[in-house]
Amino acid sequence: MSETKKNKESGEKWIKCVNCDKRFTQTIHKGKKSTPVCPHCGTYNTINEDVFDFMQPKKKSLAASKDWFSPSGSKIDTFFETAQGSKYLRTENGETKRYKSEHSNDWDSGKKDWFSNSIFVPEKDEKFANAGQFLFSRNYKVALANAHGKKVFVIFDNGWRPAKWKDAYPKHAERNPQMADKFLAFDFTTNPKMGYNVVEFNFKSNGTLQSYHFGSPVSKITKFNEIEDDVFNLFL
Repeated sequence: MSETKKNKESGEKWIKCVNCDKRFTQTIHKGKKSTPVCPHCGTYNTINEDVFDFMQPKKKSLAASKDWFSPSGSKIDTFFETAQGSKYLRTENGETKRYKSEHSNDWDSGKKDWFSNSIFVPEKDEKFANAGQFLFSRNYKVALANAHGKKVFVIFDNGWRPAKWKDAYPKHAERNPQMADKFLAFDFTTNPKMGYNVVEFNFKSNGTLQSYHFGSPVSKITKFNEIEDDVFNLFL
């Protein structure tokens, strides 16, 4: 058989029987397709039922086509979304890149810069972990330390000391004095976890925090190479 004739008669189809769920082949001979009758149970099948062409393998998605890396050279291995719809890429070293969803303050939605660090905080500690932005707004120099398995905010106030609730939330502390002297410490995990809030941050060269973003709870986690092209293209 000539190559031209082979090409004309290529395109055999696998058909999944709608009755018995077994698969059989529909062939093409001299340009005509064989009748799609299941040889196992005799059912006639329409071609729009779970049909696929084994002659043409599914094209790989962009994310799966090769390894992808952050600007620092860290391999991207995880994709996750948060409850408000923002999408994140995460590297094996914990770097993150966000595509912010459009919601109430959508004037700054879209692709964001890379963060060099990320952690994930349980709901019970969200107010403690979210205090970072309020410490910044009060012009403190802020650092993030580790103590007894927790993250702890440390501020410079005539010397370095652990930050307290009243430093970030002074008005609330006045109304709730029992909270005023609680240290701003919180539990965390280094890998994405369903229901945990994402926290991204960058350090200055002197070890203090340069930027800090407290995000919404994680609502979806998947491998990076499993995302579709329309999602991946958001980050290009």
